[in-house]
Amino acid sequence: MNQVTHTQLHTMAVEVLAEINRINEAIRKNQDRCVLIEKGNEYTGSLKRDFIAEFHSIIADLRKVKAANVLQYAEIMRRLNEPIVNRMMMVDGDGISEVVVTETIESNLLK
Repeated sequence: MNQVTHTQLHTMAVEVLAEINRINEAIRKNQDRCVLIEKGNEYTGSLKRDFIAEFHSIIADLRKVKAANVLQYAEIMRRLNEPIVNRMMMVDGDGISEVVVTETIESNLLK
């Protein structure tokens, strides 16, 4: 992510979190459908097993996407919580006369 600002990271975090919530809802709906098929009498035998297997496959795929999004969200939050400024104090001269404080801006937000 080149030249990503703090505000852009916040926006990305909100978008990824919203996607995680959408996936959670999709997982819940597919689990509900699977339960309905398991308990229902509309399908029997191999057709019922095929439908159940398909819903389990969809749920597994959704969980993989969710896991990737959770990792992305964690990385964004890590970057948002890193210190932006490093401070370094040096004693100049004989240790009594001057204290120099330098600050360097970390480039983590610009990666």
